[in-house]
Amino acid sequence: MKPKHSLLALVAVFAAALPLASHAAAVTRTGTIKFTGKVTAPSCSVDGSTAMAIPAIDVALGEISMDKVQALASRPSHFKAHSIKIACKGATNLIVSLKAKDSTHTLPGQTKILKNTASGSPAAGVGIALYQTGKATSYDLVSGQLLNKPSPSASETITFDAAYVQDPAVTAMTAGPVQADLPFELSYD
Repeated sequence: MKPKHSLLALVAVFAAALPLASHAAAVTRTGTIKFTGKVTAPSCSVDGSTAMAIPAIDVALGEISMDKVQALASRPSHFKAHSIKIACKGATNLIVSLKAKDSTHTLPGQTKILKNTASGSPAAGVGIALYQTGKATSYDLVSGQLLNKPSPSASETITFDAAYVQDPAVTAMTAGPVQADLPFELSYD
């Protein structure tokens, strides 16, 4: 064999063996990822609750004569003032948002009037609205906010007026029980 061909054959053998040598030289090392943290109680509580779930907040509006139920646009003369206490330790960006769903919780086409969901023979032509305390300004129950505090104090109080209001789509009101539910969300950092 000529030295030139021997040299080419030798180069070909080394070239073929080179990938094997590089794999054989690979080093495998193992390690561990360690996760640490702490689970704490909620930083904020509603009306003294210590549980993760927010308690149901009952607002009893009482009885009212049909002729005293007013339209949404006017400040109601018959309302129930209510407050909700929120205690927070070290929380920031405290927001209490109203989360009614259109047509599930509110009257059709109305985002400011809760529909009557009482069973049996419920009152017709009447719903419930929330107003800013002492004002004729009603809250948007689908996307409104009762509170928005970037730096809340250790204790915050939300106040509002709740009132029966006329359903603008119904001309004849009837007497009966009234019940409505308004979902809300408490969020904070």
